[in-house]
Amino acid sequence: MAKENVVPKTIAKCRILQRLGHGKTTRIFQAFYEPLQKEVAVKILKEDMKASADVRQKFLNEARALAKLDHENNVKVFDVVEEAGFLLIIMELLKGRDVSRVLEEEGHLEAEQAVDIAGQAAAALAAAHRQQIVHRDVKPANLMIVGRREQVKLLDFGLAVEGVTAGKAGTPDYMSPE
Repeated sequence: MAKENVVPKTIAKCRILQRLGHGKTTRIFQAFYEPLQKEVAVKILKEDMKASADVRQKFLNEARALAKLDHENNVKVFDVVEEAGFLLIIMELLKGRDVSRVLEEEGHLEAEQAVDIAGQAAAALAAAHRQQIVHRDVKPANLMIVGRREQVKLLDFGLAVEGVTAGKAGTPDYMSPE
């Protein structure tokens, strides 16, 4: 595996506080964003992915798709920046648990909670569809439950496309059969 660049302590007016996680192509950090004077999540394209024009385009597509959405159940994007050889998305910091973690820890969801989560996820998807954005990877790990009132936020628009899509992309266990 290629060695990842060490992320500077400050990048794009963000003071990196801690690493939150990672995916196949990105790393996510908690940071303090000076222009807004608030903590944010910073999603950074991994070093070994930057050379791939396809991965880079998908990363930018995710940022653009999220930036178009203005719905309480979709994570908000504040900025997209390329600096010091890094490509990053500055977005809303969410504190909570994703549905897959809830299922792992609790074994199941109560029926009322499952209906509420599904309804909020459907609202997020409807807002995306009104903008002609198709998510293509809705799964428990991409649904975050945040706050005391258990608001659901739809995450990871990395596979999103605008308009009708041809071809397959997503997590096989959660893809529709067509």
